[in-house]
Amino acid sequence: MPKGRGLKFLLIVLGAILSIQTFIGCVGNRTTPSQSWSGLSIEGNVGYVGTPKGQILALDLERQGMVVASFQVPDAGRTDAFPGFYSSPTVHNGTVYAGGFDGVVYALNAQNLLQELTFEIEGDRLSKAIVGELAVSDDRIVVSAAESAESGRLYILDSNLRELCVFPSRGEEPIGAIWGGARIVNGIAYFGDLDHSLYAVDINDCNPVWDSPVKLDGAIVSTPLIIERDLYVGTFGQSFYMVDIQSGAKSIILEADNWFWASPYADNERIYIPSLDGRLYAIDIRSKTLIWKYPTGDVVSPIVSTPVVEMDIVALGSDDANLILLDSASGARLWDQRIGEKIRAPLASANGIVFVHSIDRKLHAYDLNDRRLSWVRDLESGY
Repeated sequence: MPKGRGLKFLLIVLGAILSIQTFIGCVGNRTTPSQSWSGLSIEGNVGYVGTPKGQILALDLERQGMVVASFQVPDAGRTDAFPGFYSSPTVHNGTVYAGGFDGVVYALNAQNLLQELTFEIEGDRLSKAIVGELAVSDDRIVVSAAESAESGRLYILDSNLRELCVFPSRGEEPIGAIWGGARIVNGIAYFGDLDHSLYAVDINDCNPVWDSPVKLDGAIVSTPLIIERDLYVGTFGQSFYMVDIQSGAKSIILEADNWFWASPYADNERIYIPSLDGRLYAIDIRSKTLIWKYPTGDVVSPIVSTPVVEMDIVALGSDDANLILLDSASGARLWDQRIGEKIRAPLASANGIVFVHSIDRKLHAYDLNDRRLSWVRDLESGY
């Protein structure tokens, strides 16, 4: 994809494939309410989640998701930046770090969500954004960002949100807009951009590790998965790749009937790969071969949400507003439940409970043992 066409291309994708009219806010009005879809981050019995209206909420998961603390982005009504959260909060050493669609990183006290620090990325005020997950490694906060509709950089901050370095360095040509998160392994950040490139960057000095970025066959918007020395990532070219993290050597191990948006998920035996073609693919980690796919017949709608595995059960949500439970070994459907609205946020799980944040701003908790809804919390009203 040539530079300058990234946003237009993705808007066409989202309009035609996902029917999401407000994902990027149409740039001209960044305060338009959006169907943003932050995932839930769990720390002990507390869950942290972002909302489309610029809130971070702390929920007591043992008391049916009761809101115990909240944070509101200041000046959420301003006309030059949309304040919602697509990126899920990240919790580290008693601090909640959240990347906003307004291009600001917020550091909040995990107990009361009082704002402690902020850092704003550079770029065009009307189109810069943080969409992918923040990553934390050795007290470094790794922020993958879009500085404009077609360009981006990787920011490395310390735990006090002081900038340590950026990639590419200021004064150098930026890379494509970054909408996915980075995966950190041994001090190296692995991430992709909308210009079809996959990067490996040392987070200590922001120097690239590979001689040149790895070119894939489409835009990359998901966070890579890394198992041992292999990286796994899908593209908007309908291909799912395995890349050697040392050499950058690549191979295609799966081709779908549509593009890959959501990040892959893995347990000890399989990699679970959601696609916009409406199917979930399970690849054997050792043989790299396809074991099963679901459904095997006609599909209903795209899968934007990253699945989770709990108790040998794969929990999957899709745009048809259904939560589906599958046997992780065979892909056989065990149970399904209509949520009521589209599921695009990554799923989360803990202690036999799967948490689903639907785009109507409700958090649902489903008990895997009893196959039932335990509770639902309206994040907008608090009830």
